[in-house]
Parts: sequence; C-alpha cells; structure tokens
Amino acid sequence: MPFTRHIALIAGLALLGAVSSGASTTAAQVAAPAPAEQPLPEHYYYVFDTPTALTIDPRQVAVQRSAAASRAAINEPLSRIAGVAADAVEMWPIPGWSIGHLDTTQRSSVDLRQMTDDLADDPSIEFASPVFIGADGGPIIVTQDLLVQFDPSVSADDAEQTLAELGAGVVLEHGFGGIDNACRVRSLARSGFDVLDAANRLAQRDDVVFAEPDMIFTGRSAVATPNDALFASLWGLDNTGQFGGTPGFDLQALQAWDLEQGDSSIVVVVIDNGVQQDHPDINQRPGADFTTDAGNGGPVNECDKHGTAVAGCVSSIKDNMIGVAGIAPGCRVASARCMIASLDCSGGWTSQSSWTVSALNWASSIGARVTNNSNGYGFTSSAIGSKYQSTRGAGMVHFASSMNDGASTIGYPASLAAVNAVGSIDPDGLLSSFSNYGTGQTFVAPGRNIETTDRTGAEGYNGTDFQLISGTSFASPYAAGVAALALSMTPSLSAQDVEGLMKSTAMDLGNPGYDTTFGYGLLQAHDAVIEAYNLTPPGPCVADLTGDGVVNTADLGGLLGVFGTNDPYGDINGDGVTDTSDLGLLIAEFGRTCP
Repeated sequence: MPFTRHIALIAGLALLGAVSSGASTTAAQVAAPAPAEQPLPEHYYYVFDTPTALTIDPRQVAVQRSAAASRAAINEPLSRIAGVAADAVEMWPIPGWSIGHLDTTQRSSVDLRQMTDDLADDPSIEFASPVFIGADGGPIIVTQDLLVQFDPSVSADDAEQTLAELGAGVVLEHGFGGIDNACRVRSLARSGFDVLDAANRLAQRDDVVFAEPDMIFTGRSAVATPNDALFASLWGLDNTGQFGGTPGFDLQALQAWDLEQGDSSIVVVVIDNGVQQDHPDINQRPGADFTTDAGNGGPVNECDKHGTAVAGCVSSIKDNMIGVAGIAPGCRVASARCMIASLDCSGGWTSQSSWTVSALNWASSIGARVTNNSNGYGFTSSAIGSKYQSTRGAGMVHFASSMNDGASTIGYPASLAAVNAVGSIDPDGLLSSFSNYGTGQTFVAPGRNIETTDRTGAEGYNGTDFQLISGTSFASPYAAGVAALALSMTPSLSAQDVEGLMKSTAMDLGNPGYDTTFGYGLLQAHDAVIEAYNLTPPGPCVADLTGDGVVNTADLGGLLGVFGTNDPYGDINGDGVTDTSDLGLLIAEFGRTCP
C-alpha cells in the first residue's frame, strides 16, 4: 500500500472515531494481556479463550497481489525482498494469492517478520503473511479480515466504536455467518503478523467471545478421489506413480476440480469417426454426421471406434461409480463424424475436405467453444485451413494431435497456425517415443497408457466398455478439456486469451522456455483455471463516487463529508444512510482503477 493510502485511511478512521465518540482509549490501555499461567508460544491464536500454538514455516511466505497488479508483477518484489525465484512462486486456489517458496536458509522469526513487512509495503502487494504449518502439513495463511464475536451486552455501535478505538479495522459485515453479535472486520494492516497480533489483543478482552484472523488453510475430503471404478489408473489426471511414473507429472485434475469441473454450456466438438451417442460414461449432446453415411454422429461401421475413446478423455462422467473420468467432466462433447473408418480396423479412414469444413461450421452454429481433431490428414486443404482460422478468430479454440510417427514434423491439421499441436508424454514426464515433435509443437499432455471409454459390448476394442490405449490421439483431447475448464470459469475469454493462459501456466519441460520437443510444456489445469478467473472482467466500481475512474482519497473525503447522514452521495450500499458499511466497501476498493 502506498504511503499516501496509509495516511488517507488512517485519517478516515480518525475522523470516523471523532464522529462516533468524543473520546478514545489507546490499544495499550485497553488491551494489555493478562498474565498467563504458562509462557505463551512464540506464535499463536486464540480458540475462544485458549491460546493455540502456530508453527511457522520458514520456507514459505504468502502474498495477495493488489487489484491493479498483474500476476507477474508480484515476482519482482518477491525476488528482490525475499529472494524467491519466478519458478518458485506458486499460485494458490484462492484468486489473487500466491505462495513464495524461500531458499533453504534458516530464517529467524525476526527475519521473517521484517521480510513480511517489507513485502507488505510494496505497491504491487495488497497483503503479505507468514505461512504456518497446519495439522495436515498444508499451509495456514493469515488474511486481512478478522472474525469477531462480541458479548451479547455489546451493541453493534459499541462494537464498531471499540474496533475503531483499537485501530482493529472497519466492519464489513454485521451478523457474520448468522452468528449473533459477530462481525467480519477488514483490518487496515497489510502484514499478517500485525493482523494476528490485533486478533490476539481482541481475544483477551472480557467483552469479546472470540476473535481470530479469517485464516486460509487446507484439508482433504473423506473421499480423496472420484469413485469411478478405474480412476486409480488415470495417471494423466492424478499421477501417483502408476505405470512406473513420477508423481506430479499430471494435469492437476484433482486440484482443478476443487475450483471448476466444467460447465455444460461449454461444448467440445470431437472431429472423428463418431462417438457412441448412448455411452453411459460420456457427457455429451447430440452429434451430427458429415459423411455420406447419414448417421447421427455415432459410429456407423464396426471399425468406428476411435472417436469414442477420444471423447472420454474430455468429458467422461465423474463420480458415477463406473469407468473413468474426463479432465472436464461437467462439459459436453458433441460428435462431428467426418471420417469413415477402414473396414480392416487398422486405424485408417476416408474423408473429404468439405466434411471437415462443414463440421467446423456446425460447431460454430451450436456455440461450441473448443474442437479436437485427433487425426493426421493425408492431404492439406485451403478450405480447411481457412475455416480453422476464421472460427478461431470468432472465439473457438482448436486442438489436434501431433501424430505418432516419432518424427520431427507435426502432422496436419495440427501444423496449422490456428490449431494447437499436442504431443504425448509418458508417466515419467518424458516425451513418448511415438510422439511427433518439432516446429509448431504447442503443448504436451499425457498420452501413453490412457484408460478411456470404449464402444460398449462387442463393438468396442475389447468388449469391456473401457480401453487402455496410447497415442497423441489422447493427449490432444486432454488439452481440449483444459481449455474447456478455463472457458467454464470465464466464458468471455477469446481464443487468444485461452491459448495465452494455457501457455503461461504450463509446466516447463526440457530446455527452459519454449522448445520444439515439449512446446510450452505440460498443461496444468488447476493453474489455467485460476488464471482464467484472474482474467474475468471486473465489475463496476461501486465506490468511485467522483466518477474519475479510480477509488482514491477524493472518494474517501466525499464519503466522510456526509458520514452519518442520509445523503445518497455516500450511501454506497443503498441502505439509506452513509455509515461504516459504506466506508468498508470503499476501503475494499481503495486504489482500484475502474472499468
């Protein structure tokens, strides 16, 4: 927070205190801690009246970036002040928050506090916090808010006066969580150490039932993984070492699903030889056939098996106790059958250029946002290239497999500039021996030993309704599913936006930066979804009272000028009076540039 913002907000609270009461008492006078029977831990918070120890993690620090700062902007102060490398900054599931992983040098609490305070003073950082270690080994992070319940004898006005006198912050919400006499308070401090100290001072007061920071923490569900029968084999979604792999080389599916599992309005068109329309484990909408067979988007001949396996990677249904799960299980696939499989079931097929063009046109007509084409064409077409280009310009994101020749050239249509070429990695993070690579490689995704959907019964590959299979054909739909998750989070994104966030959040493999083997790297669904959220267009600024496009001291001064009256100028929340609730809303937006 810039120094001027400190002064403005402190001045505002001072004026508020003068309006509310004619007297004040210092925090030291009213909040001196009572003697403890036993020495307090170095770091602690109160659970009701009981001081509870917190174990600090000297290896991490957490920051919340300011509203005006980009995600990349926080890398500079983290590097300069805390020595955190750019690749050691981890985006956290709560938008705006990141954890910086410090070097292994032992740091004292004094050093960590100074580091946190220095970070908090940087204008690109809204709030900085130490990281404590939770019972599950995960992080506990102090936020800027306090949760406080006062004794029933304390009125709301008295509670606000007490908080103002102590400099604890501004009430954002009375009756928090439906708890009588509880409130959520926005601290003016920007360091987690200061907020923790303020909470502890409040918790020791006789007129306070409890006071604690609104902590960020982690945990785990009673059911840790989906109940799909074959989920344990899906290393591409959650790599625990299956098939001799290395844990961590996966798409971050479980983490992504905590935030977004896919929206049914986001449709991924699978351009292939048909998807079984009544498959019990694929989330889909009715398809269409663009061949001469006059089908409905489903397989027609006995060798039309490939499309059903591809579709399962995108949107196989999660938690239905059968089969597998797709990376975007809440999204829907729409089958565009453009290929007639060769009757020797060798994987070959026959098609026409117009069939692919018509399929892309149909994809536009049904509002599809993503396409996948896990095929290599033996022909290049101006019409196909043009249609891919125009639909991308209209907001559709395209993916295709790099192909399986182990060659240093990308197959067609993956080689088109409007299409993202996807290669395959093995469970150990290495490029699959069969995967093509080279100029134009955009991403890699899991492609070897992929358990996915099969045509049901005797019409499938093996008669079990599911199939273990390998190929870039299955890496590509995983990539398409990651794009679908990002669009589910923020549908207004353009194709360029989606591609950009997927590139910026991919796990870099091979040589640093882009390379022609792994492209931009292994797709990371969780990070992509967070970045999609961060790109959500902001809503209007409710606290820009002057209309100058920024919430600043002019707005604060205007609000304080009518504080305690029914003048509509400062009544931000529309409840008929300008009071601390309106001031809290202004503080929450202070410094924001308005759209």
